[in-house]
Amino acid sequence: MQAGRILVSEKLLLDFLQFPFGEIRNIRFTGNTGSVEITIQDNEMPEVAEGEVIPIVTPLYIKHANVLGESVAIREPLDLKRANVEASQPF
Repeated sequence: MQAGRILVSEKLLLDFLQFPFGEIRNIRFTGNTGSVEITIQDNEMPEVAEGEVIPIVTPLYIKHANVLGESVAIREPLDLKRANVEASQPF
């Protein structure tokens, strides 16, 4: 096996995900789905009381070309009606 660990700053990851004012609370790898689950605290996220389940929120990114022809992704505002509470973890 060839492997290495990559350290990514919280700010870089939040900027990449387009939540620049958020705070990362937890990161875990879900091996059965091949996904990385990132818990982010941000004003745009749903309100969650202590003890409640944190819903899974799926941001929508639209990819287009900018004026220079470069590929750019823009995150749409979150649709909190689509948050999945069943597949989440308690706060």
